[in-house]
Amino acid sequence: MAQIPVETKISLLNKYIQVNILKNKADALHVDYPENEIFAEIIEDLKKMYKQPVDVRSALASIVDALNTYKEQQQQMRVHIHALLNTLKAMEEHQAGQIDLDTIIHNLQKLAANS
Repeated sequence: MAQIPVETKISLLNKYIQVNILKNKADALHVDYPENEIFAEIIEDLKKMYKQPVDVRSALASIVDALNTYKEQQQQMRVHIHALLNTLKAMEEHQAGQIDLDTIIHNLQKLAANS
């Protein structure tokens, strides 16, 4: 499929707006503003955006900054998770050599029942 030029898209939007206004036989209101004024401003914004040269570096800079922030957050989370895993592992090793509390209770109950 071929790339559709922006001018064609804007022209179609303009035509749609004009047909819509004619169908409604008046300006339709959206909140506090007439719809045709809102659409007209959207079209003007699109024209400005299309005509202005895009500075790729500045456009991508915010994306790169956001990704770097996300990467740092992930690294911090990994550090915390690693610390938690080490703590859990140490607790398991510590508890492995100890008698289970359930076993102690069961043995005390057995001792009390035999006396």
